[in-house]
Amino acid sequence: QLMSAVGSSPHGHAATAELASAASAEEANSGAVHFKIEAAARPGDSRATFFVPRGWASKLVERPVAAKGSLFEMTSADPEDGQEAVQTVFYSPKPDKTAEAIAKVIARRLADPDGPDMEQCVIS
Repeated sequence: QLMSAVGSSPHGHAATAELASAASAEEANSGAVHFKIEAAARPGDSRATFFVPRGWASKLVERPVAAKGSLFEMTSADPEDGQEAVQTVFYSPKPDKTAEAIAKVIARRLADPDGPDMEQCVIS
């Protein structure tokens, strides 16, 4: 089962999540990031695979995704249906919610590739 998450728009609209069976052209243009969750090799861990447009996987693996109070290292995954993919392995009692939060961050990065990096955040 493929799921998707849409990041918040710059106009302040709330983020939504929806079940999806395939990536339509309309969803691709809306910023939806589709993902799937599978059991990982270690018991209790989950592997979330996120499907992104061509040319993005190499950019997304350059820095971790901050979501749910954790940092998730992304690695390249096998492409599917003409899209590149990145994945991460994690433990969570609610892996679907964790993957949804990661997908929202990825959607924001896709929408604003020149957005601030974590290294640019200054706390004073």
